[in-house]
Amino acid sequence: FDDGAVAVFRLAPQDYHRFHSPVAGTFGTPLPVDGVLYTVNPIAVRQDLNVFTENKRVVCTIDTLEFGKVAYVCVGATLVGSI
Repeated sequence: FDDGAVAVFRLAPQDYHRFHSPVAGTFGTPLPVDGVLYTVNPIAVRQDLNVFTENKRVVCTIDTLEFGKVAYVCVGATLVGSI
């Protein structure tokens, strides 16, 4: 995914907790990445701690016709016990 584009979407606690695929394609096997569950509120995201690399994550690859292989990374957060 060198030189790839990135988009960050955040679901707040008042939002519903569902995932929507950003592209049409076939999902591969999810790869869990251990981590902690820090908050991902906008103030925390601007701090020195990088919640996108420290928090528990699940990496999903999606094979697409339009973009090739896409990585979809779901990031856990405080008060969200599962991904």
